[in-house]
Amino acid sequence: IQALKHNLARLRESVGDRTLWAVVKANAYGHGLENAVEAFADADGFATIDLCDAERARRAGWHKRVLLLEGFFDETDIEPLQDLDVETVVHSMWQIDILKRLQLREVKVHIKVNSGMNRIGLRWDQVVEFARQISFHRALDLVGTFTHFATADAPETLDFHIQTKRFLEAIQGMRVAG
Repeated sequence: IQALKHNLARLRESVGDRTLWAVVKANAYGHGLENAVEAFADADGFATIDLCDAERARRAGWHKRVLLLEGFFDETDIEPLQDLDVETVVHSMWQIDILKRLQLREVKVHIKVNSGMNRIGLRWDQVVEFARQISFHRALDLVGTFTHFATADAPETLDFHIQTKRFLEAIQGMRVAG
């Protein structure tokens, strides 16, 4: 736990007052999710892949923001997501279609942009229209947009520059359309 706290403190020094999410997957890579909740108490949010892990974090005492990084996968996830006050990633139009069909309380959403990693996410040139779809639903609150760089450890490469350019174009397009 001390090493995790130390690492978080070093990151906090680097990012200053920016929002700092503790991303916790695979039972905190063997450290234990409950230990991660304790170790990352100074983070602004707790991000995880699975709704069950979000629930475990809440049960372990995490009261700050929680983000479901891959989002939800069917309508049965929405009620628990709302009950646990979990923010969700949206990365596909079928997710918006599900949200439009349901009676919702406020749901905080983050758009995932596929800038080149090609796992999940919207193509950068679809982001503006997608954000418009979100804005038409009164219960949806768009609170963030992010990407996952395939080559973040190699910022000098052409791929990294292309990914960065695509992401920045998507963000700029949202501002202009805003």
